[in-house]
Amino acid sequence: QTIFREEFQVADNSRLFRYDVDRNTLIDLYDILPRDQFNTIRPWSVAVDPQDPNIVYVANVKHIYNASNTVMRSQDGGGTWEIIAGNSYDFGAAQPTEAFWVRVHSVTRELYAAATITASGNL
Repeated sequence: QTIFREEFQVADNSRLFRYDVDRNTLIDLYDILPRDQFNTIRPWSVAVDPQDPNIVYVANVKHIYNASNTVMRSQDGGGTWEIIAGNSYDFGAAQPTEAFWVRVHSVTRELYAAATITASGNL
């Protein structure tokens, strides 16, 4: 059996690929990732839930502005994506605005993200 968490890779040109073991090909997922408020995407880090390989997280970083799609999640192995954290009032008072690293704890399945935080409102 293939180790699924090694099938996702962020490339140097900020694209996200999934390796299809059966077909021995790379599938570019860049075009289906959610775009930020300026219709751009820059995947920087990827992590797969070790207990459920269909759950995949991607950190998005822009380095020039606070993106509205800083952490994204797929629950179907990369087929569809949702934004779970970003520079948006939809997510609450303090949100990561520049996520550059994501990992999933192997036992608790908690998501860890290294990011800068921008607070809005009173904390």
